Amino acid sequence: MSKVSFSLLILAFSIISQVPLIAREPTDSAPAFPAYSIEDSEVRSIRSSFTGSDYIINVFLPPGYHGKHERHPVVYVTDASSHFSLLARISRLSSPNFGLNFIVVGVEIRKDDPIGQWGVRARDLLPEASESVPHSGGAENYIRFFQGELFPFIDSNYNTDPKDRTFCGHSWGGLFGIYALLNHTETFNRYVLSSPSTASELFDYEEGYARTHTDMPVNLYVSQGEFELGYYEKGGENEFIKLMEKLESRNYENLDMKWTVLKDAVHGTASMMAFPEGISSVFSDYIFPDEYVGRYVFSQDYFIDITKENRRFYLKVEIEDFESDIEAVKYPILGRTDYEKKYYCQKLGGISFIRDGETVKMTYATAGKEFTLFKTTPGNNNPSADKRKIEFAAYGGDYLFGGGTVVTVREENNCLFAYFQSDGEDQKAKITSDSEGNLCGIWNIYLIPLSFGKNDKGEVESLTIMPFLEGAGKKVN
Repeated sequence: MSKVSFSLLILAFSIISQVPLIAREPTDSAPAFPAYSIEDSEVRSIRSSFTGSDYIINVFLPPGYHGKHERHPVVYVTDASSHFSLLARISRLSSPNFGLNFIVVGVEIRKDDPIGQWGVRARDLLPEASESVPHSGGAENYIRFFQGELFPFIDSNYNTDPKDRTFCGHSWGGLFGIYALLNHTETFNRYVLSSPSTASELFDYEEGYARTHTDMPVNLYVSQGEFELGYYEKGGENEFIKLMEKLESRNYENLDMKWTVLKDAVHGTASMMAFPEGISSVFSDYIFPDEYVGRYVFSQDYFIDITKENRRFYLKVEIEDFESDIEAVKYPILGRTDYEKKYYCQKLGGISFIRDGETVKMTYATAGKEFTLFKTTPGNNNPSADKRKIEFAAYGGDYLFGGGTVVTVREENNCLFAYFQSDGEDQKAKITSDSEGNLCGIWNIYLIPLSFGKNDKGEVESLTIMPFLEGAGKKVN
């Protein structure tokens, strides 16, 4: 059996600084007050036949859980007394901002366990026995506890998605996570590992996995604090960086991996930074699904490209035959509201992606009107082969609005444009039609409600442009 290094012990003992102290006994001068509890949480218990210990199981149910029947991802975290409340807070905030409603399950060690809390941590989280760490080396049984007892208990009592499980661990918990990743990969779909203790046997596990696998179907986030990297310097190499680079070099299929060094973080503070960033990272496919990437078309010459870069969506508008520097700019799309999958774009405001069978479309509202853009195959800019053409001659001319504003509509290079002033600035709107033949203006990157009024003879006599000009403009020539 390999021995745990001195630096590993130093890191392990530092976890003590993260465990809350036992509440002090009230005195005459210090009256007792009610203890704070986490809303929407439950405390359960379970005994493991694999490890021989009783565990306190803390469960947080996200805002999107109550009264709903959806199946929810589950995030499991060890050392719950230190990390459960942080993960619960992340879940609560993720719900309204990203539509990410995950259940948090924290495994907490009982204070009255016969071998003590420290002994249980060493036994459960360390994969190899060491003479210098009593009770260590029981990680395999701890894995069996998750697989054979904890998962069935949680799945039978809560609305979970058994195909979407995440493991979060810090320090020895991070070491256990790497052990699980390389020996029982399928146990979890996502891994968030903060400051994992890099024991020498991990390199053996990695070599063994690489000999028998070409893929690793997980989302993985691993981090170390800037000021704890020195623990892993050995023979001119950094063991943590060496392990991460080795994993990357394998180019495993289906592995979505990110590893990072957290600036200014020490071992005792790293998890506070790692868990929020890690959750966002490993759930990027959930928050920004690949199925929404593509081209969305309003008309043959107006389309929006949605791309995914660095785990985020970006929007770029392209308008053919319309000169504008704005066309080349990519705007980030942020956030997602609960259930509606509605994102916020810097320019377009709230946009929603909708899936109807195999059809994906995007909608957004402006000036009280909602526009729908259908996703097409690459290179197909025309969602409808029978799109009607605009009769340019019928719409061309000057339109007089209140206050003396004149809008001129004329044809240029086989396109119809409207020229006008708004807020003292010259504006130029391209007039196009969607797949149903409805006219619409394109100003900057926006679609704007635009309509021409006709008399009982079918002659065009007025123009309305919202929200730029109030009322309708009368055609004067």
